[in-house]
Amino acid sequence: MLTTVIGAYPKPNYLKITDWFNAKGGTDTANPTKFYNDEIRKMGNNADKIFKKAAEDVIKDQLDCGIDIITDGEIKRENYIHYHCRHLNGVDFNTLTEKVARTGNYKCWLPTITDKISAKESFLVDEWKSNQSISSKPVKVTIPGPMTITDTIANSYYKSDEEMGYDLAIAINTEIKRLVDAGCKYIQVDEPLFARKPDNALKFGVSNLEKCFEGIYDSNIEKITHICCGYPDKIDAIDYPKAPLDSYNKIAKALDKSIIDSVSIEDAHRYNNLSLLSDYEQTKVIFGVIKIASSSIETEEEQIYVDGKFFSDISTSLFHKDKTDLIVSGITCNPPIEIQKTFNDGVNKEEHKRGVDTKRILEHCNSFGNFFEIAPFININKSQLAKIYKKENLLENLFPVTRSCEDSNSLHQHCGRCWWCDERKWAFGRLV
Repeated sequence: MLTTVIGAYPKPNYLKITDWFNAKGGTDTANPTKFYNDEIRKMGNNADKIFKKAAEDVIKDQLDCGIDIITDGEIKRENYIHYHCRHLNGVDFNTLTEKVARTGNYKCWLPTITDKISAKESFLVDEWKSNQSISSKPVKVTIPGPMTITDTIANSYYKSDEEMGYDLAIAINTEIKRLVDAGCKYIQVDEPLFARKPDNALKFGVSNLEKCFEGIYDSNIEKITHICCGYPDKIDAIDYPKAPLDSYNKIAKALDKSIIDSVSIEDAHRYNNLSLLSDYEQTKVIFGVIKIASSSIETEEEQIYVDGKFFSDISTSLFHKDKTDLIVSGITCNPPIEIQKTFNDGVNKEEHKRGVDTKRILEHCNSFGNFFEIAPFININKSQLAKIYKKENLLENLFPVTRSCEDSNSLHQHCGRCWWCDERKWAFGRLV
């Protein structure tokens, strides 16, 4: 399983750029673009060096944490939307218009579209190349989506959000193709407005999102979208405006039918009914399990519990009638009776069919539907399996991440008391 961060990262203290994290009023600041150019001018000739050092620090932090797919923390941006808009023709940052955004939750002065939108010269390619050169892991590039830009910018040119979003998608597609040509493999278009306005997402948002990736046929390119339901505007905020709870459900099937490879959804600040995951039959899900606006750092035990509950709920939600064709089971044959008698729970009477003559391929027909179960190790016991692990040099890399216990809520710990833990200790001589 791969891990990633969504995009933005707190800026180091020495980088004096006002953004949504440190602006007066937080994400509700009335002037999200007002100070950017002046602050860069104040950095003088050292601006590029300061930005590069900040990116290096952010990237190192993620690498030290073991993140698999990292970002530059959007370190050069005043926010994840308007930085991109600065590289579009048709957007006037000197003409600010007051606008109510985020379905009435946010009022501010925004740059204004005064002419037809089109892409300027490439800007993300050089940033990505610089960031990738200092990272041993792949660097993901994040881009605001057409519908989200539309909601967070003023407009005096286009007649409809759909028309505006279409031209924005074409401009975004131009930059994405440049990134692909440069070698970037992970490209994420952020569309949090899908959760705020699911009806518009279904009407034209998903279509414009697909247009962002139009002409990208390389299967090695991961086409990603991130959709949050509304992060807190201040640290430790609890009662703050969120998108409707059923938004994810409304848009799931449309996204699954789209060309998007991975959909990122939020769960840490507000838990979802994970039955929605069953709507993603073709699309990978990036699942947010860490709170991004909390002063309290989750303990390892808390995160293990969340992970365990997550995987338990996923198995329940995805394994249902007509959705499953094949299960591969790692179950083994029972240990000898005399060995079982030494276990805390004695002889395993419920699993007496786990024997040397048990069929390795079974066909099931029950309330879950029709499916096959393959159990390649069912005719050997765990002690014999341990010999295979040793022969294939898997004891130090694969074995520690496997799990036998059925008496623990965690996927990463063993209780050390149940029948299954005793079997594991007998076979491998240890639990982990």
